[in-house]
Amino acid sequence: VRDVRVQGAYSNGFDLGSVGRIDYCEAFGAGSGDVATGDGFNTHDYGRFSAANCWGHDNYDDGESEHENCDTSWHASVMEFNGGAGFIPSYGAHTVATQCLTRGNCTRGVKIGGFYCAADPINEDQGDTTTLDCFGCIAYDEPNGFVDLHASDASSLTAHACVAINSTEYGFR
Repeated sequence: VRDVRVQGAYSNGFDLGSVGRIDYCEAFGAGSGDVATGDGFNTHDYGRFSAANCWGHDNYDDGESEHENCDTSWHASVMEFNGGAGFIPSYGAHTVATQCLTRGNCTRGVKIGGFYCAADPINEDQGDTTTLDCFGCIAYDEPNGFVDLHASDASSLTAHACVAINSTEYGFR
């Protein structure tokens, strides 16, 4: 998928479970319906893909969110002004973000970070860990730039040569 723009989707902007690669795509205004979703880019059920130069903004929930043992990589992508987090793997997903930017997310006050490793794996999905590995990423004007609040070994966020700028609470939490 290349150079596709999705505006105002009722649920999620992109459902990427069966897509191998996306480039130069934009998702904004997702979650226009009365739904609990509203992610710009969303992946479930063991999805595997890579993305580059994508932009998710002004979505009801997260800019980018994946679940259930998904394996994703993002390069030079921006997630900003979303109601939830910018990049947020959960429930056994594995995400690598390289030279990505988050800015001004958590506008609804329901989540707490730009780069946010959210939830441990779910047993029925046979996930072993939830991971978010960030390389050269920037979190700007976020409540918390980079977040992993889980005490277990089942989820982890690593940040390599990353920067948090103007965090209202913590840069790295």
